Amino acid sequence: MTDQRPIQELNMPSGDSINNSQQVTVHIGALINQNSALRQQNTHLFQELDTLRLEIAQQQINYDQLLQ
Repeated sequence: MTDQRPIQELNMPSGDSINNSQQVTVHIGALINQNSALRQQNTHLFQELDTLRLEIAQQQINYDQLLQ
């Protein structure tokens, strides 16, 4: 049996699809915010890693000088 509703009504989103769309939009926004926070954390971790590499290199130089 075919849907007997007028074409305009068939093309209108139902309340459920509007709610689902709003939920998806909110969820996507939350994922974008989480992604941004993770990128910032990643940047911070790379900076910390660079600092630790420099400290290790300096400690190696100091150790080598002590052995001479």
